[in-house]
Amino acid sequence: MKINNTFILSIKIAIVVLVLVLSSYWYLDPQGNYEPIIVGLSTVLAITEIYRRYNAGTLDIASGINFKLESVKNRNEFIYIDNEYLKVAKIDSNTSSSQWTLEQVGKSDYYRIKSSVYENMYIHYQHGQIDVGEIKSGWYKSHWKFEGISNNKYRICSRFKGDGAVYINNENKNIDATQINKDLKSVTWYLRVV
Repeated sequence: MKINNTFILSIKIAIVVLVLVLSSYWYLDPQGNYEPIIVGLSTVLAITEIYRRYNAGTLDIASGINFKLESVKNRNEFIYIDNEYLKVAKIDSNTSSSQWTLEQVGKSDYYRIKSSVYENMYIHYQHGQIDVGEIKSGWYKSHWKFEGISNNKYRICSRFKGDGAVYINNENKNIDATQINKDLKSVTWYLRVV
């Protein structure tokens, strides 16, 4: 079951209200045994905050928001389009061809990664290598899952598994989508909202 941040926030607000109410009862009746309840609720509050911060399953960006994908392995290197080819390199941070937006695939955990600048240009690996271009709606090789690691760091895994999980990476200095050890830095990307 995937728990979203709105649900977590609702739990936290309810706990804070309960703690305030119990604290006022405790203030009015110091002999009352309210301390264990307040400590228990405060513990739940702390656990929900830890879950929210380090949840590995929640994508903290909505469809339609512009962002950039920056390499964790090679800081200041971004995925971008150059003459209709997908590349990763150090570029000016204002380069618009490195801006992307997400389109959620139905109600699934998968997204299409679409260029914010070029019309109908999506990241895919339909022809056996990572590429950017027009796609057909049913192409699983254009559906990507963002596996959260921490805060704004993600692994980007293809929906199409074939013989195993395929991740967008820059292990060999170029942008690629291959079966690779998912714990390598080359598989991890910062998602930078523009």
